[in-house]
Amino acid sequence: SVTMKIDGLYRIYAPRNQSTPGGLQRYAKQNYAAEISAPIDADEIVHYIYESLEPDCTAQGIHLHCESFHCMVFAKRNMLISVLNNLLFNSLEHAHCSTIKILTEQTLKFCKISVIDDGIGLTPDTDPFRPYYSETAADGNLGLGLYLCRQFMHAMGGELTYERIAKKSIFTASVPLA
Repeated sequence: SVTMKIDGLYRIYAPRNQSTPGGLQRYAKQNYAAEISAPIDADEIVHYIYESLEPDCTAQGIHLHCESFHCMVFAKRNMLISVLNNLLFNSLEHAHCSTIKILTEQTLKFCKISVIDDGIGLTPDTDPFRPYYSETAADGNLGLGLYLCRQFMHAMGGELTYERIAKKSIFTASVPLA
């Protein structure tokens, strides 16, 4: 593997032979298992994601909107960034939407970070977290992204959920408060 520093983060890129499902699991363990959970500001993470992806959204004619506030969570920084990036990339690549909103809210024990889009949504009665499930498998999509994201959230003591309400797809990452 090759380690590169991008945007102040060290990222490990796996060789091509790790693009298999077993290789993806090894990659995830190597890159995230050793990361230590720590108190971090969810607002900082959300704004980092927003600033990173806003140009891509604008280029595709998608309005990216962010409503976030300072909320200290106990999480693995790179793992949380990976989860949120995946949720936003899914909206960008598959939802056929015109608007994506990142919203944070605090409950008694969690900071909930939602990625909401006005796109086509998933087929009803679909479990989007089922491994190897993809509505776009023809694009070379293995259908592991949301499955791994949910596993990452569980590893941090959180949860990842999906719901479709009023023609909006809502993926919510619930992260424990620090």
